Amino acid sequence: MTLLPRAMGSLLRSALLLGCCAAPVTAIPDQRLSTPPPLPVWPLPRAATTGAASSALLPEQFALGIATDTPSTALEAALERFRLRAFPHPSGPPAAAAASQTVVTGLTVHVFDSTVALALGVNESYTLTVPVSGNATISAATVFGAYHGLETLSQLVQFSFDTESYQIDELLPLHIHDTPAFAHRGLLLDTARHFQPVSSLLRVIDSLAMAKINVLHLHMSEDQSFPAASRVHPELAAKGAWSHHERYTWQELRQVVGYGSARGLRVIPELDMPGHATSWRESHPELFSTG
Repeated sequence: MTLLPRAMGSLLRSALLLGCCAAPVTAIPDQRLSTPPPLPVWPLPRAATTGAASSALLPEQFALGIATDTPSTALEAALERFRLRAFPHPSGPPAAAAASQTVVTGLTVHVFDSTVALALGVNESYTLTVPVSGNATISAATVFGAYHGLETLSQLVQFSFDTESYQIDELLPLHIHDTPAFAHRGLLLDTARHFQPVSSLLRVIDSLAMAKINVLHLHMSEDQSFPAASRVHPELAAKGAWSHHERYTWQELRQVVGYGSARGLRVIPELDMPGHATSWRESHPELFSTG
């Protein structure tokens, strides 16, 4: 992930400030089934059992399916993102890989209710089962748990540059049951002190989704600047932003919120008052004392 230089400073400050600035976190009761074995997955799942077998995956033949009562375009898009993330490199002839190993032939995602809206405390649990051969399955109560299951599976798939093939090494058969330890898992970005373009915000969201983070808190008003557009008071950003170019339109903010929601992240824009509002003086000096 590439960020603007000053954006990196904002990320570091965000990590330090998260404990004092974020909303109180709610712990989910510990439901560990067992101590998970070492896995090439971040974060580690709550419970897992593994075998010692390896199997190949053939990108051109790897079938993706959805089993849910209500069609979900968001879940279909998540499957396409999974395919790109799990199989980023061109692979060699599939016959050679299939001849030397057993093959995991595809994945079916079962979602109990794909209409559940994203909210604090939504069920994000999932179960992932990968056999030595045949079809893998992800079962989840909501699409948000399914997103996490897809991320876990994508991290388990390894590419060999020597054989130009994909495989899951020495872990099969594999069974994972995972649910987050905290309902609120977030990062704060200070976009008022350190403006970041929309493209950077979207890259941050992609990175947070990989780590199963579910909140992006955007600090969007400060003494230094006011970059957030307002249809009611457009003068706040027009005169309070760092520059004419370093501000957001309301359409861009809607895009960022929707982009996050489609990846299981609540994007929470924050506007402060009456404190942290010196940037408002640029457009409304009558609200401030002259002393």
